[in-house]
Amino acid sequence: MSDRKLPKRLGKETIIEALFEIRFTSDMQASDVLTGILYSKIDGQKHIKKLPANEMPTTIRQNDPNLQFASLVKIQLEGYDVLIGDKNAAVSCNMPYQGWSQFKSKIRQIMKIINEAGIVKSIHRYSLKYVDLLEIDASRKCVDLLESTISIGQYSLEDKDFSLKAEIPHGEFISIVNILSLAQLIINNSVTKEGVIIDTDTIFTIAESGDIDDWFKYVSGGLESVHAENKRLFFNLLKEKTIASLDPEYDV
Repeated sequence: MSDRKLPKRLGKETIIEALFEIRFTSDMQASDVLTGILYSKIDGQKHIKKLPANEMPTTIRQNDPNLQFASLVKIQLEGYDVLIGDKNAAVSCNMPYQGWSQFKSKIRQIMKIINEAGIVKSIHRYSLKYVDLLEIDASRKCVDLLESTISIGQYSLEDKDFSLKAEIPHGEFISIVNILSLAQLIINNSVTKEGVIIDTDTIFTIAESGDIDDWFKYVSGGLESVHAENKRLFFNLLKEKTIASLDPEYDV
């Protein structure tokens, strides 16, 4: 399927999570140092929260591939969270999503502080992840919303509940797509929404990160490209009638 014209925004917001992450090497346990520096440099109300992985011994985290990039500390800000590990740092946008322009500005602010701290030796990769919920009622199925034909052998999954994960390369990016055909989201312990979850994590891997003085400029300059790739992929997963139902707004 060829790429289609992409909406500038949706009148019916579908995003339930947005997160930008960098993964790096450092000559020290970066989480402790970065937490202090970020807390002192970021203006406004903020709160530090230790995450469950912080309670595990360092040797266990370092030797377990599933824990090496676990976030250890969260700095809660107004509208955003900063997640910090010994080998990674991330910025997440609290819901409701405020739009790419504001999110990008916050990402650049946090990355600039991390760069100026001088403890990141090199960057391995950066990524942008969005999780969207497409609401459906009991009379509709996931395949009513997506451009898809899903089967295993002679068994069609189009009228079944399923979970699907795929790696999709495109140019210099690799996107990891997770689709859950039916899920429930509870908001503020009261409102329940039901629908299809689409998780798109678009990754740019850096073979040679170069001089430490360059990585912030390199990552900052790549934000538009990784966002455009993630957005392209998401909308190419949807049927035209699905996009139309979300009240899309296009540039004239």
